[in-house]
Formats: sequence, structure tokens, C-alpha cells
Amino acid sequence: MNDNDSILPLLPKSALEYFEDIESSNKLYLKATSMRNCLENIVDTIFKHIVEHDNINLNQWNNKNLFNKLNFLEDYFPQEQYTSIHEIRLIGNKGAHQKNHNELTEDNINITLNNLSKLSEWTIIAYFKKYGFKTTSWLPTIFSTLQPIYRIRILEQYFDSLHIDKKLFINHQEKIQYNIDNFIVLSQDDITKQEIELDEIILVIDKLSMAYLKNKQYKKSIDFIENCFDKNIINERLKSEMLEKLNMLWKEIDRLPISNNIQDTKEKFDSIMKVVKEEEKTLFITLFTAVISQET
Repeated sequence: MNDNDSILPLLPKSALEYFEDIESSNKLYLKATSMRNCLENIVDTIFKHIVEHDNINLNQWNNKNLFNKLNFLEDYFPQEQYTSIHEIRLIGNKGAHQKNHNELTEDNINITLNNLSKLSEWTIIAYFKKYGFKTTSWLPTIFSTLQPIYRIRILEQYFDSLHIDKKLFINHQEKIQYNIDNFIVLSQDDITKQEIELDEIILVIDKLSMAYLKNKQYKKSIDFIENCFDKNIINERLKSEMLEKLNMLWKEIDRLPISNNIQDTKEKFDSIMKVVKEEEKTLFITLFTAVISQET
């Protein structure tokens, strides 16, 4: 991955045109202004699709300026994220006022773009927190087309945010293992909402360990599974099965279909989207499409 790939943000589709402005402009004040516009579009997407906002309607929201929008969402963002958002806004304001143009530098533009990227990734995490990691059968597959470094950054934060009842989770693993051993297949109606949520935790653990592996961090993938076992998050059998899987795949690492750049992701994504029904397309697709729309 080159330096440009490492800072490509995950953006809501509505913000993509502003990101393209940033990339194409050689004038710092235009980059700064575009980032501010991009920020506002991301904030609007978060408000409309992720934040509960029964006490304010869309017209009231649209009439607010960016400063007031951010104040409205202050309690929603983590403090560090909220601080960096205002830093993006302030750099954008300097771009909008000619007298402040000389205060802009390539360094603070790059720092601001990095903050914007983190915000965009946080938006994906916020989506997972609200809707879950498997709102549709194809979502984990779509997500796995991303370059491993994206997956790691997002899944690490999402996994750390999960509140796992260890005893309940271990019992769930044992139930699955019992059903497998005894050829018991449950119908969809027999699966509870709680069991679906526990299944998603197993999936997140699997996907994060695989992201480490595909990022050629073999030891970290193994250590992650071992750490889950040491913390009594997974049982001995699940640990053994996952380690066996990782060891087997590591031997074939050079043959695995891993996205090395945005174009790889786009091609895999386009192939998958051919079988996704129109009514199943969600906000996640809106958020995801932006990153693979970038040209490398």
C-alpha cells in the first residue's frame, strides 16, 4: 500500500465529490474548503441515518450551520473524535476566508485529511454499532473486499466496543458445537435475536483474525485468537479450530484473493453487487461505495 492509499477515507457517497476536489486541487485554500464541505456531508449522513433525532426534524437540521450541527451532536461523538472534527471545521474556515489563507500549510492539510479519514472510518463503526455486523447476508462479504488495513482499523475498534457476556458467549459456542456434532440444523424461526447477536461476535473475531493474516501479520492473527482464549472469550475448541484455519491459510497466503489496492476492491465489489437485490441495498452500501470509487 502506498502513502496515498493509507489515507484514502471511507466517505458517504454524497461527500465523494468534495473529496475529489481535495485530491485534484493544488491550492491549499480550495483543499481546506472542500474538506469542510466533505465534513458537513459526513455529519449530515450521520445525523440522518445513524443518530436518533426525534426531537429535531430534517428542516430544522438543514437550517443549522456546521458549528451548531456539531454542537447538537457533541454528546454522540467520542471526545477525541469531536475535537478532531472541530479542527477540520476550523481549517475549512481558514480556506473560506482569504485573510487566513496564509495560515494554511501542506502539513495541516494532511493532518486534517487524516482526521477526516478517521471520522469516515468511525462512521462505518457507528453503523455496525447501531445495525450490527450482519444486517444482510452479504455485508461481511462486501466488507471483506476492502484492503486488510481498512478492515483491521475498523474491526479493532468495533470489537473493543462490544460488551461480551463471557459465560453466555461460551455457552453459545458450546451449543453450536453440540449441534454440529449431532447434525442438528435449526430453522430460522428457532434462532433468537440474542443468538444472532452472539453469532455476529464469532464472525467479528473470525474476520479480524483473518484481516491480520491477510495483512501478512501472521503472529498477530495467532496472538489475537490466543488472547481471546486467555480472556475466556472463546473456548478451547473454537480456539483450536480458528488456529488450524489460520495456519492452513498462512501456508497459502500468496494464493489468497486479497485486495492490494482500491481497484481490486472495486472489481470484487462490482461482482458481488450483481447478485444483491435492490431492496437490500442499505446505508452501508452508500458508505462503502465511496472508498472504492477512488482512482488509484
